[in-house]
Amino acid sequence: MKNLFDFITPSQRDKVVGLSGLASRLPRHVYSDPDFLRLEYTGWLSRTWMMIGRAHEIPAAGDAMPVPGQPIFLIRDDNGEIRAFYNSCRHRGHELIDQPCNRKKGIVCPYHHWTYELNGNLRTATHFAGYRQHQHPEMDKKTFGLKAIRTGIWHNWVLVNLDGQAPPLEGYVQPLANYYDDVDFSNVRHFATVSRHPMDSNWKIAMENNIEPYHVPMVHASTTAGQPFNAHRIIDEGPLVGCAVDIEGSSFTNKPLAQSKDHLDTSGRFILRVPNLYLAAHAPDKLVDSLILPDWDDPFKCWVSHACYTTSGDSMSDAELDRWSQIQEQVMEEDVAVMEGVVRGLRAPIMDDGGVISPAWESCVSGFYRSLISALEDEIFV
Repeated sequence: MKNLFDFITPSQRDKVVGLSGLASRLPRHVYSDPDFLRLEYTGWLSRTWMMIGRAHEIPAAGDAMPVPGQPIFLIRDDNGEIRAFYNSCRHRGHELIDQPCNRKKGIVCPYHHWTYELNGNLRTATHFAGYRQHQHPEMDKKTFGLKAIRTGIWHNWVLVNLDGQAPPLEGYVQPLANYYDDVDFSNVRHFATVSRHPMDSNWKIAMENNIEPYHVPMVHASTTAGQPFNAHRIIDEGPLVGCAVDIEGSSFTNKPLAQSKDHLDTSGRFILRVPNLYLAAHAPDKLVDSLILPDWDDPFKCWVSHACYTTSGDSMSDAELDRWSQIQEQVMEEDVAVMEGVVRGLRAPIMDDGGVISPAWESCVSGFYRSLISALEDEIFV
């Protein structure tokens, strides 16, 4: 199997992590190379915890949904537990769940109607041994149940560990939880989601854009009109990377504002726990998560959605709901335009050097790549 240095040189590695002058991004070819995407999965994403969904999207027993871009689906079983399985029938591999569905009594393959319990156990191998003969003496039904994936829940967010060997989820999320200890998660209520499925961009480009504030005053001039550029600061603390904006008199109180504007004008935190557990807090009572998933096969495709929540426990007026939804839609469209522009620009061979990173506004991007490189080079849990 290929390793990191089949794709970059040691000197390029040093440049990316900031050991040799101004830092750079990775050279352009790694954003489009399917083999590097596979290395990211085997060397990092499979060995850590990866966010893949939201609990509120499958609230009842039998509710199920495919995970965007992944050969995985989520389902809530009869006991209310959320489970993740590979989205493949154990007969001949047909996809089992291709769209969200509700209150299923079992999981039925559309090809030959093999049927599974909500916990993944094989219920019936329909007509497998002959007409109305569903059990073959040489087939152990336990062997042909669905392949479960280690799953954990942190508040509303569903995470998986693909290789099953990562340390406990509690330790993984603790650094992020510490940053949000003033949020009343018991009152978190979802009210809107915006998505781009799929987006024509490498997932790392989308993640870079999500964590750095350098582009904000240029790309989001109207949507973030109340957040001065010089009020932003960088967060680069090991597995936590991102930024924050501190506006005097604006704090996270979990109490709604009497009025809201058509742009963001309060303090906020925008923090990624690598590789993809991202949470933003907007004072005084809003949260936004960003679910950014690579495509399992295509390095120039990713799956992006932002879900919005209130933490006050109060109902939102229709006017406020519309304003927040419109802001998030506009932010999404503005970001998509520049990320797809980066993809087009990376066709130019001049970007073989990875460009250059601003130490003032983009050191969080360097932090993200330090985590990636540490996982791939040193084979450590990040």
